Amino acid sequence: MECKLAVLFVILLSTGESDSCNNDISNSPTIIEESKRATTPVYLECYCQDSKVKTNLKWLDIDNKVIETLRPGPKPDMYTERQTNKISLHIPSLSKTMSGVYKCINDHNNGSYYEIQQYKVDVYEPPSIREDSTQFISLGKDSKIKCELFAISLPMITWHKKTEDLIQIFTDDKYKIVSDGLIIKNVTQEDAGNYICSVLDLKYSEEVDMDITVEVMIEPKIKQIVANPDRTLIAGEALTLECIADGVPYPEFTWSKVTNTKPGVNTTNWFVLSNKMWFENVTGEDQGTYECIAKNNAGEAKQQLVIEVLVPPQITEFSNKTVAVGSNAQIVCNTIGRPTPNVSIIFIGKDNDEEFRESTEDDILNNLSFITVNPSHEGFYICNASNEIDIVTKTMYLTVLRKPHFKEPNETIWGWIGKTVNISCESEANPKPNITWRYLGNNEQTVDEFHMKRQLIETLTSEPDTYYLTIDITANSTKLYGYYECIAKNNLGEATKQIYFQEGFVPPPIKNASGETTATSASFEIVVPDYLVGPPIIGITCEYDEASNYGITNIHKNRTWSIDRDFKLDKLKPKTTYNIKFAAQNEVGVGEWSASFFFETMKPSTPNSPIWEVDFPVVNVSKLNQVLKWKAADDNGEPIDYYTLRYCQNCEIDEESCKKVNIETTNKLQLNTNILNANTTYCVELLAHNQMGNSATANITVYVAALVVEPTPTLSAGAIIGIAVAVVLLALLILDLILLIWRRQGIIANCYYKNNRKRKDDNLQTRDKKGLLRANCESVTQENLNKAGIKEYEYNKTTGIITGKHSSV
Repeated sequence: MECKLAVLFVILLSTGESDSCNNDISNSPTIIEESKRATTPVYLECYCQDSKVKTNLKWLDIDNKVIETLRPGPKPDMYTERQTNKISLHIPSLSKTMSGVYKCINDHNNGSYYEIQQYKVDVYEPPSIREDSTQFISLGKDSKIKCELFAISLPMITWHKKTEDLIQIFTDDKYKIVSDGLIIKNVTQEDAGNYICSVLDLKYSEEVDMDITVEVMIEPKIKQIVANPDRTLIAGEALTLECIADGVPYPEFTWSKVTNTKPGVNTTNWFVLSNKMWFENVTGEDQGTYECIAKNNAGEAKQQLVIEVLVPPQITEFSNKTVAVGSNAQIVCNTIGRPTPNVSIIFIGKDNDEEFRESTEDDILNNLSFITVNPSHEGFYICNASNEIDIVTKTMYLTVLRKPHFKEPNETIWGWIGKTVNISCESEANPKPNITWRYLGNNEQTVDEFHMKRQLIETLTSEPDTYYLTIDITANSTKLYGYYECIAKNNLGEATKQIYFQEGFVPPPIKNASGETTATSASFEIVVPDYLVGPPIIGITCEYDEASNYGITNIHKNRTWSIDRDFKLDKLKPKTTYNIKFAAQNEVGVGEWSASFFFETMKPSTPNSPIWEVDFPVVNVSKLNQVLKWKAADDNGEPIDYYTLRYCQNCEIDEESCKKVNIETTNKLQLNTNILNANTTYCVELLAHNQMGNSATANITVYVAALVVEPTPTLSAGAIIGIAVAVVLLALLILDLILLIWRRQGIIANCYYKNNRKRKDDNLQTRDKKGLLRANCESVTQENLNKAGIKEYEYNKTTGIITGKHSSV
């Protein structure tokens, strides 16, 4: 008998037959080998076709254990089901541990069995790739896109990059395919994109793909740290620091202050949010270096910014001092502030003396040192402390203690009748001195006369500590002339001053004088008297007139000069003899007249040279409308009729480069530089002219700079609005005229044709005497025409005869 075995799979159906279900050496079991993916279900049938054969079919697992039939309850991993002469094997889900040989046997129940069928199954896990779908690679480095494989025994890996077309990647200079991924060399931004990792299991012919999005991971790069409003600010202001950085993925930020801070100083005057740091109001302690760190998986970047907080200056020490003459002293002005204040100490009312100096950086800061104090150092001092933020000042007073000192220990005072004299004992001293007066005499003839004058002096100084002796000089008080002594004394010492009170007289006569003349002037050299008893000469007086007038009148011209002026007479007549005499003058009065001197003026001649009113012969012109003036020249007896100016461009003396202009004396005596070209050098000559000829030239060189023309005043807002309105109205008027000419439309056309129609209507009404034209548009019928006495005629086109319309003709 023959028994046949059929094996049925869910995915693959296999059948096998056996010639016999009994032991038969000639028959071997049917063997089926399969490779199955895990989780795949398996259904196998084993049966004998000959129903006469006694069968006891069973399935053995890979361990040769009988697989039990299905029973009530949860389904096991594998089970069998029996039917007549048939047994089926059910494996709902294969697993890797189920790989092996399954046997279908016919059990003889005597310890032996007949093996009908073998089913060898190799269960494999489905291939898989366990990686993130988004991966990062580092810019500029060799980076790997991971594609790690699982449950693949004999893989074949391929890579593709998605662009407009699917591009396969091979191992080359740019890429290297490895077992667990793809290495991209020297990553650039172009390497970002979508990649496909495809894996084929050559053993089981299984393939798996994975889409991987690749982003180029860029190390953070800090572009800058922006300080708003600025990295340098004033204490009390608000500050924001922003760290601007790039990176993929976007970096995280941390802030810190890297400058060493003083112990105990509060350093939490800020708060941070992401890439920003805020200060509500900065203080001096907030100055320092701040660091921003931007970090992501690719790396980190650091950048620092120095914040400078400016602090207004303050003067912490500058107090009054009192020192004695000859001692050492130091005026200290201590300040605080940032930046370090510039300190200057100014002495009010006096110049700095050579004996004191401003200290250098090697000395104590902000101080003024005196090597040896003298009285000139006493006074007010101002300390100026300034920096970029503010300036502050403070005043102190330096008191110098000294014994009395007279600037002039010997003094001569002149007196004369009618003058009030103050004999002074004023001294420089601190503290204030006591004053004592003494009369030393004046070559008195007798002792009684000396004592009498001394008692008079004591009467004048009856009040203690009198600093002045006041004497009104009359004819009876001339006996007070003589030598006086003044003693000033304080606790530091004393000083003595001698005063010679002497009677003063007017100067003696002038004996020597010489002069030089022109046609209209005379200049004199006068020798003042050598011997003088009295105050110094302060002026010279002269009396002069034409020599012919001295025999006619006693009234003559006079002129007085101060002693430091030129002795010159102007506006004299040409070729004329003059008589002149001189007298010296001091505070007492005018001295005696000198003997008369005679001089004769010259005949008329050419004018003297004009004099430019400039400080130097080279003049720089740097602005528009600048003028160069000159003084009128002496005419030397003939009036000046004009001045001639000649200016030569680039100082080239030729007709083409030089221009000449005459200026009348009635005009302003000046050169307006507007006639000169900018950025040019000119040589300018000036001369005066009268009937006798030309004067000598007065020459200057004028350099005209590249002048900047001042901008003309701009229009006001009102003027601009007015112009705009006028332009709009003009445009509307032009448009209306165009409409009038082209279409007979517009405002002008409307007004014109309206008036024209009115005139036509008036004319029609005048001519419409019989009421043919009516405004109410009455119908014109034959009846109405007959009533109006109007007849209607027809024109015969063939005969040319006009007949009545209703005529019988």
